Amino acid sequence: MVAASIVFRRSNPSYANELPTHARQLFEFGDKYRGKYDSSITVAQKYYWSYSEYADELLWAAVWLYQAINSQYYLSSLGKNGQSLGGTGWSMTELGWDAKYAGVQVLVAKMLMQGKVPAMLAADRVIHVFMLGGRVLETYRKLREIIFSAVSVQGAPSLHF
Repeated sequence: MVAASIVFRRSNPSYANELPTHARQLFEFGDKYRGKYDSSITVAQKYYWSYSEYADELLWAAVWLYQAINSQYYLSSLGKNGQSLGGTGWSMTELGWDAKYAGVQVLVAKMLMQGKVPAMLAADRVIHVFMLGGRVLETYRKLREIIFSAVSVQGAPSLHF
């Protein structure tokens, strides 16, 4: 939802401004009531069974919210929850409806490469490790190096997200 706000900024600014509000509400709800939706709506299990549960969705929402509204809260959420919710440990090679970890890793790597993490946090490991609750950004930085080294070796002309 919040990713769509980025898309609609120029063509429909009023709609684009509405989307982050609702995305924040959904994030807060999902963070507060963690769990698989198909555990409470059991009929959905036949059609939309979630294997990855909710953790990847929270990280996916946090990275997009940070990109769209530039709120430190969502960057901190990534730092605080990135490791415990599995965002730095999974070695995923695909992005799908039920597995967003690879997308989270690539988007965070992109933010780091573009300098979209505040300079104070990116430049000083001690500060960002302390503020973000662990070595999560450093882990994403290493993943970035692996991802973009692989792209270079395979001869891909560019990588856009």
